Amino acid sequence: MMIPYALGTPIRGHTITAATALAFECSFEPRSVVSGSARVRVCGVPRSVSRAAAIKPRASVPATHSGDSATKTHDFSELCVALQQKGTMKDPTTGYTIEPTDELMAAQAFFLFIAGVEPSATGMFFTLYELARHPEIQNKLHEEVDEVFKRCDDNPTYEAVMEMSYLDMVLDESMGVYPAIDNLVRRCTKDGGVLPAGQIRVEKGTVIHIPVYALQHDPKYYPEPEKFIPERFSEEGKRNIKNYTYMPFGDGHRICIGMRFARLQVKTGLLHLLRHFRVQTRDARSH
Repeated sequence: MMIPYALGTPIRGHTITAATALAFECSFEPRSVVSGSARVRVCGVPRSVSRAAAIKPRASVPATHSGDSATKTHDFSELCVALQQKGTMKDPTTGYTIEPTDELMAAQAFFLFIAGVEPSATGMFFTLYELARHPEIQNKLHEEVDEVFKRCDDNPTYEAVMEMSYLDMVLDESMGVYPAIDNLVRRCTKDGGVLPAGQIRVEKGTVIHIPVYALQHDPKYYPEPEKFIPERFSEEGKRNIKNYTYMPFGDGHRICIGMRFARLQVKTGLLHLLRHFRVQTRDARSH
């Protein structure tokens, strides 16, 4: 799994270390975490709130196909069962076949969980880091968080979390400035392809590297790309984003299968943390 920020790499004048990157994954208790180089300190400051809360599970949706009295949950387990019911799987490009055994489905579930840990932790860390550097953005997000808890009687539902528009904007901007992957690799499956820039012909079998990090930091598409500006992803701002210039989860038929799970995981973690803490850095506005 590739991330553009290897441990020990200076980012905006700070050094990312294991202690810093895992601080918020390990504990939500008020604490100070100092990197090995003593360059950055991120600490949680408790807020005055009523009590801890839990996210209510999403209500299941009744099945629509005839003869089935069960309920559809639209989750990964149900997808695995559907694949098993279809029988042998075949890749239309290579002709490779594989049987959807219980062992294979268990392996896929395990991979989905593991593959989502590091990118989700990375996304949460850099979101908190930018919130610490921009207290005015953090204050605005705290207002939305408190409003959701108040509206849901301290028990936010799945639907309420998914409707948090400003949290979405902050998270999208964080993944734009700090994408969890720096490039995508795709293989051309048909002859006759031509890249629009330079009219470059692409033959079948050609491997293409798509520079996600470079695209999301190109001033041609994102003015002042190094600045943290959540409003880029407001409903109005999204209209200015060109297709295939923002791909933190990839795009097309091979888009990340765990995208919805990862977003829910990160948003839920941020929601609970920001309900009870403020995030500060030693030099909140320094680069």
